[in-house]
Amino acid sequence: MRKLLLLCFVFISSYVANAQEIHRSIGVGLQTSFPVYGLSVKYGLNKNSVLQGIVAPFGASSGGASASINFYGVRYIYRFPGDDEKSAVLDPYLFGGGGLIHYSISDGYDQKTSDNIFSNSLACVIEFILLN
Repeated sequence: MRKLLLLCFVFISSYVANAQEIHRSIGVGLQTSFPVYGLSVKYGLNKNSVLQGIVAPFGASSGGASASINFYGVRYIYRFPGDDEKSAVLDPYLFGGGGLIHYSISDGYDQKTSDNIFSNSLACVIEFILLN
C-alpha cells in the first residue's frame, strides 16, 4: 500500500512540478535528505523568491525495533535565474530555513528514546537541470 501511495504521489508531483517550471508559482513534490523523506510545497513569490514548506512524517521499523526521524520546517529560497530560463542548465540559489526535528528510537523492549530538536540551515546551491 505504501509503495502504491508513493507511486501515485510521484506521478502527481511530477505533473505539478512541471507546472511550477512553466508558471513559477506553485509546486508539490518529494523532499529527501537521507534518512528523512516527505512532502514539499513551493510557492514562488516572484522571479527570485520562493517559500518552501516541508513535512516529513515517516519512520521505519524492523521486527520489534523502530526508529523515526520526522522533520517539519520552512525555507526561503533566493534564485539567481539566467537571462533565458528555458535554456538554463545550471540554476544557482541560496536558501535559509528552520524547522523541528523529532526523533524516536525503540529497541523493541522497554527502551525508548525520543526528543525534539530545533534545526536551522543555510546553503549555497548550484542545481544541475538535466531536462527542460
